[in-house]
Amino acid sequence: MSAKSPELNYTMRVGFIPRLGSSIPNDPVNWAIDQLSYNKPLKSPAANRSTDPAFEEWPAHLDPGLKERLINVWRWDEARESLRKKHANEERLLREKLDEAQFKYDLRWFDAAKFNHYGAYGEDPVRQRLGHFWFNHFTIGSYDSFYTAGDFYEHRILENLNGSFADLLYDATTHYSMLRYLDNVDNVSPNSEQGRHRRQEGKQVGLNDNLAREIMELHSCSPAQGYTEDDIHNAARILAGWGDYAFNPRWAYQEWKSADYPYIKKRADTGTKVVMGKKYGRGSSALKEFTNDLAALDKTREYICHKLALHFISDEPSKKVTQALENSWKNSNGNLLAVHTTLLELAWSEGENKVLWPSHWLFNIVRAADAHYFDSHQDITSWQMGREVVKPMRELGNSFWEERQPNGFPLKSREWISLEHLDRRVRFAQSVWNRAFVTAKPKEIMDHLQVPLSYQSKVMEFGQGHEQFIALTVNRWMMEV
Repeated sequence: MSAKSPELNYTMRVGFIPRLGSSIPNDPVNWAIDQLSYNKPLKSPAANRSTDPAFEEWPAHLDPGLKERLINVWRWDEARESLRKKHANEERLLREKLDEAQFKYDLRWFDAAKFNHYGAYGEDPVRQRLGHFWFNHFTIGSYDSFYTAGDFYEHRILENLNGSFADLLYDATTHYSMLRYLDNVDNVSPNSEQGRHRRQEGKQVGLNDNLAREIMELHSCSPAQGYTEDDIHNAARILAGWGDYAFNPRWAYQEWKSADYPYIKKRADTGTKVVMGKKYGRGSSALKEFTNDLAALDKTREYICHKLALHFISDEPSKKVTQALENSWKNSNGNLLAVHTTLLELAWSEGENKVLWPSHWLFNIVRAADAHYFDSHQDITSWQMGREVVKPMRELGNSFWEERQPNGFPLKSREWISLEHLDRRVRFAQSVWNRAFVTAKPKEIMDHLQVPLSYQSKVMEFGQGHEQFIALTVNRWMMEV
């Protein structure tokens, strides 16, 4: 198997392959670093899969903001209850009406489509790859959390890529998707006003420590910090009052400061909390103080830097690599722009063999072939069509819009190596060739990627175009760096 050029190998390690017609960067490290400051809106196909689609900016109404998304959740709940009463004895009609209502208020399908378009057409592939890492680190993986997942990715992950880790940790923790996914919406302090009332009414009340546990175990310092169950319990007390089970615009704003600040005082703990020897007082400001303290821990720096190296550089990152990242973190007080810049420099000089995530492989072959594989927002006209948007990544086992465990997708290569994964990629390579308007011949694609002639000749030994395309795309050359 012939080696890729260092420049192409690097673009695949930290970003995606340039689409046919664009050049592989001659100065790939600066190409990558420049993308950290990219802020242009996404342009993607406007309608209908085509060999020559019209491109336009992603519509603003499909990114309505968190408040409007939460209002839509409430409207969907109201519509569902009303339809079930109205069509209680008409099962088929009820299903149709429920599908129509859900599609009206549920933006998950469009969020997934936008995510795909970023990967297939975006001009900031490095920024997106970093976004994918952090979206995976701060996993949100339950049905209800997906209603606002697009806002979480766009406005909490991507908008914080150049800020401090402390701000990213706080903003990810307080977003509705995270509060909903890890059940903090059920976290009511027994000594709060609402907790006392519930006990008086004979109702069960208690803390939910899911988010408290994960913010320490998975999002910041890791178990290496040596915290105790008492620390987790008191962290849950700090988090009590953040989020609520359901957003209702009739009353929510009487209690929340805003949709972006969903703190409910009457559900919050009123006492002093001690976590890892530090005292925290009452009120909403305690959470920001707590996340700042977590972000400043040495174990947090070590844990996050190791994960970054594991995903982008090596399955067994060297001390040289992790130390360089940790030094960048320490010298910049956890500034992610500085850390990401160091990461991109190290990826050029220190990168070792890594198997790409299936989603990244699919984006790469679509871009390399200049294909139009993913539906546009205008093509999604029903709930059923929306389900088709998430189907490819679901079948590849790498969908951010499917339920999964809080530790996210695996970062080590061995988790993505199996006969089943290889079979899936064969089927998807065939699918891209058959239905994505691939007008470029395999020879043109290989010339674009500067594939050595010795390797090209092996690919061309396969008889037909689709066989050559599969031979080109389903192998170590395309699946790993």
